[in-house]
Amino acid sequence: MVGGFTDIVMICAALVTGMLMICIAWDDATRFEIDPALMLWINALAFFVIWGVEDPHGAVISLAVGALVGVTAMVVRLVRPSGISLGDIGLFALLGVIGGPLFTPLLLALFVFFGALISVSYSVARGKRAFRSTYPAAVPAMAAAIPVFIGRVGVGLWPESRFAMMSKFNIIYILGHF
Repeated sequence: MVGGFTDIVMICAALVTGMLMICIAWDDATRFEIDPALMLWINALAFFVIWGVEDPHGAVISLAVGALVGVTAMVVRLVRPSGISLGDIGLFALLGVIGGPLFTPLLLALFVFFGALISVSYSVARGKRAFRSTYPAAVPAMAAAIPVFIGRVGVGLWPESRFAMMSKFNIIYILGHF
């Protein structure tokens, strides 16, 4: 647990990161475009916050997971260039950085679930068949990532909380209490 002034700095940095993630979702929803440079800064800020509230070893592992997810998205972009933009690659990397090795599969599953809901909603609103309409990827990604980010920061700052006391590998317990 960090103390005093560092707590305040980490809370402020986490709030700024969360606000930037909301801004990315709003920008993507209105323009269908994510600025790759801004995603790089948000990834760096999220890594900084996770580094500050958790042990550095865990933060580096989270960074490696983010790089792996980002490289996977880059390979998908090389195979199918029209399906994913450069900003989306940073978005997937952000999901990996925030999720780390434990929560990234959950984050990606939630992203697919929320993305399917939004795709159907966009298709119905435009009078098309289900899953035939493009949608902003940042909206479902941030809907999945922000609660996990808040949870990781909260557990890092207040390790005596009930959320932190449970087994870190018991995802069913986590899902049952949200």
